[in-house]
Amino acid sequence: DEVIEVLHAMFVHIFDGLETRCAPELAAVRAQFPSDKPRCAERPTVVHWEEAEAMLAEDGAEAPPGLSDLSTAQERRLGELVAAKYGVD
Repeated sequence: DEVIEVLHAMFVHIFDGLETRCAPELAAVRAQFPSDKPRCAERPTVVHWEEAEAMLAEDGAEAPPGLSDLSTAQERRLGELVAAKYGVD
């Protein structure tokens, strides 16, 4: 858990720093490629494999059997579901 918390804090610091120190550059990029500031929770959001499978199954997506890897489409959909459920990217 400690490693996850340290990495989470590092990424939040990086994203916040970019938004602050590179605001003009981000504004220029976002003028051509619309995007929002990354949404991060105060604490790390951890979605375990079983929960990810359940979220995909509830959404009607074909869940991978056992411990098979997710397809690109499944990973993208899971990201959307996590964003909707937890309010984070």
